[in-house]
Amino acid sequence: MKTTLTLLLACCLAPLAHAEGAPDCQVGKLSPAPVDQSVHWNGPCKDGYADGTGVLEWTTKDGTVRRIEGKFTHGAVSGEAKLKAGDKFTYVGSLTDGVPDGEGYLHFASDLRYEGGLKMMRREGKGVQIYPNGDTYQGEFHADRPNGKGVLTFALGGTIEGEFRDGRAVDGAKITYAGSGRTGTFDAAARDAGRTGPKPDNTFKQHQDEADVGTLLKKTVVKSSLPTNVGWDGLTPEQKDQFRNDYPALEPGDEPPYPVHGLAEFNKVILAAAGKFNAQGMLRMNVLVGADGRAKEVRRIGNFDDEVVRYVAAAAIALRYKPAVCHGQPCEMLYPIAMNITHTLQ
Repeated sequence: MKTTLTLLLACCLAPLAHAEGAPDCQVGKLSPAPVDQSVHWNGPCKDGYADGTGVLEWTTKDGTVRRIEGKFTHGAVSGEAKLKAGDKFTYVGSLTDGVPDGEGYLHFASDLRYEGGLKMMRREGKGVQIYPNGDTYQGEFHADRPNGKGVLTFALGGTIEGEFRDGRAVDGAKITYAGSGRTGTFDAAARDAGRTGPKPDNTFKQHQDEADVGTLLKKTVVKSSLPTNVGWDGLTPEQKDQFRNDYPALEPGDEPPYPVHGLAEFNKVILAAAGKFNAQGMLRMNVLVGADGRAKEVRRIGNFDDEVVRYVAAAAIALRYKPAVCHGQPCEMLYPIAMNITHTLQ
């Protein structure tokens, strides 16, 4: 019996953790499995096991360094802990064998966020998921996706409430349209048929006002799938449909708001602010445009440099817009601003 117990312990423990003052301190099973001799424990040990509040780190086969901060008992996490998996995700909640399991909060590198039930890293049970663009789903999850009863709230207005299957709303769900607040019955086939296909492979370029010293060529500073120097009336019917597709709950026949003169001058403000504060990444915000075409407020989406957001929000408020149109009448609706800033002008 004693020999059997020793073998069981050997199969269920991670390699010996290298702990300060206790090189033979052991920890429980870890998944993904650590590379040999990569487990490091910075904390107290008791009876040969990590025991108490500390930090556990190990490297997985793909080179990812995983780090758990929390309380351990007899080599295993006890209660809530914080897990960071390299640059892939951060998690706060309960763990089993170093894997999110039970209840907790996940924040992925893509800025997708989830809080709720988990079963060995897969979303399971009830939870809330916030997408990078600000859309929010609240309801039931199964097999790591929205499955069951739920409500999908769109950042640009409108909701779908009802049954979801494999992440998509099922026919018969209740849809509330953006702007008008009118309700209807969701029909996936009709909705998809009324939307255009993938965005055209067109790239419109916005250049510097003046070329750099020593050259006559003006650098491209903005690339866009829509022209930046025209307003709504200057877009082709295909381009208008392309922009409408950004609104998941726009009722057929309605129009979203749009800058009267396009975004060319506004883009310069974004780049100038980003250059001033040396900021990069995805800048997202939604502007609430009233029925009179005036911006009423700016809603920030995700994280970005605070000073840049302040400058850009002020410019967005000052921008002139064509108001949205709901059933032939001007109405209040959100206008999205999104720019992936990969480098900045100095």
